[in-house]
Amino acid sequence: MPQTNLGTETDMALNLVDIARYPIADLETGEGAEFLKACQDHMETHGWCNLDGFIRAEALAALEDEASNLLPGAEVLTIKRNIYQGAIDPSLPEDDPRRRELPMLRPSWPMIKSRPTR
Repeated sequence: MPQTNLGTETDMALNLVDIARYPIADLETGEGAEFLKACQDHMETHGWCNLDGFIRAEALAALEDEASNLLPGAEVLTIKRNIYQGAIDPSLPEDDPRRRELPMLRPSWPMIKSRPTR
């Protein structure tokens, strides 16, 4: 997997963020503290805070590439559930719709086979 240079921050997570728009490196002072206060005020007033473009486009592309490269090595977990996401109740009549099993396939993230780092 090719390495992508996403920035020079020592905290890798900060290399993913558009620091110019979202100054989160230091939330205690200066622009970072102002940004945090503005977010908190907006949350208090509206119950949400939009951080459009928080993750830089090139960082999203790199994360997508990394995930796509890891996916073939991921194990898949199959869970049988009913439409209500619960286990099947065997005491229900055979023709009861709640007994119909729906398989859900999802990668078993903790079981992703690790790959050597370069």
